[in-house]
Amino acid sequence: RSAAWAWGARGSVSQFYFRDQTSTKFIDASRPEINAEPDNSVNLNQLLTNADITLSGGNDRRQIQFRASGAYALDFRSNGKDIRSLTALYLDYAENDLNLSLRLGRQTRNSAGVLGRFDGALLGWRAKPKLRFNLVAGFPVLSSRQTYILRDRFFYGASMDLGGRRDTFQTTVYWFDQRATGGFTDRQSVGIEARFLKSKFNAFTIIDYDVKFRKLNLGLLTLNYTFPDTSNFSVTADYRQSPLLTTSNALIGQINPVTFQAVDGLRGLREFFTDPQIYQLARDRTLTARSLTMNYSRPLTKKLQANLDFTLSDTGGSPESGGVPAMPPTGTEYYYGAQLVGSGMLWENDIYMLGARYSDTERSRTYTADFNARIPVTSKFRLSPRVRFGLRKDKLIESDFRQLQPTMRMNYYPMRHAEIEVEVGGNFSRQRTTTAGVLNTTKETGFVLSAGYRLDF
Repeated sequence: RSAAWAWGARGSVSQFYFRDQTSTKFIDASRPEINAEPDNSVNLNQLLTNADITLSGGNDRRQIQFRASGAYALDFRSNGKDIRSLTALYLDYAENDLNLSLRLGRQTRNSAGVLGRFDGALLGWRAKPKLRFNLVAGFPVLSSRQTYILRDRFFYGASMDLGGRRDTFQTTVYWFDQRATGGFTDRQSVGIEARFLKSKFNAFTIIDYDVKFRKLNLGLLTLNYTFPDTSNFSVTADYRQSPLLTTSNALIGQINPVTFQAVDGLRGLREFFTDPQIYQLARDRTLTARSLTMNYSRPLTKKLQANLDFTLSDTGGSPESGGVPAMPPTGTEYYYGAQLVGSGMLWENDIYMLGARYSDTERSRTYTADFNARIPVTSKFRLSPRVRFGLRKDKLIESDFRQLQPTMRMNYYPMRHAEIEVEVGGNFSRQRTTTAGVLNTTKETGFVLSAGYRLDF
């Protein structure tokens, strides 16, 4: 006989008020006699309510779980619009005797061809301790603000997992097929994911190949090694289509010449293009992005650690086609970062981070300095000051932009599983641009505030 069922509930509820207001002043050097009036605006004035609740029950043979997670943003501006979002809403069921599991509803999966949130079903069967089969079907969710099922596209897929959770080598092979209304093949992929896990070295790779477009959609390789002195080095090579190559990309930039509105759905494109032309438009609107990232961290002392990172990226352009203008490539872009992290320097459990970043792109050079800390004043009260300064110099025109952002966050824990948080800050920026020998300046002063509470149970 199976054991008696046990039930439980857990989750969190939070409410936060956000306000962001700015005052912008434009100074035209060619007309110094005119005293510019500042432009005052409220960019954000809302109350955000979040809830994430899970109900679970089960015994030694069966388990069931229900999860709901979402948010509601109440906008207080006169022209504002309230926003509803639904992150998760699903029912989980597991049957131990049959080694079956089923999840129905809105969920998120980043494996086996499913790259994000969707409304649908995921069925899994563990045939052997190191062999599992999965079936998935549903409708992709473009944004959590989409609170309904979008039926324009439907997908299904099958995958096989080889290896146990503690095995050194684990792999997943899959087939993924997504269709769009009008009989279009939106995406059709085969892929493989592999993981290699050792105590000091691990690696992960994923290859997703679209058999419809005959093109590599995603190629990712991550290597991570920990040295005997506990320093760590990791490298990630990333090749992908941006956005992910689908026939729906053909809609990007397409305007109906009669209504001057965005074309609604792939079937709407048939008024102007043939099906082969639509598939070619999808290829044209999809960019190819490549990047290489390296990270190195090393403890300098028992309380101080240094982190270094470097990223090299290149995103290709797109040709002019279907009435959509061409997009030039970004060219090779370089990003450098360095950070010092100290802990336990003055108080127990305090943290200090000093960082610097530099980027060199086709359009500009950007320098950033950042300092933030977490200071536990008492066991129930914590201060987190932060100050950030940035400087951007444009390469194409004579222009520079400076920005200073100081903030202070205060966290108070009145009881277990409860938190009150208040953060205030400023945003001070200046942009100077020289046009035809005349210097123009735009100054902006901003104020930000967030305050709220969080309850966990």
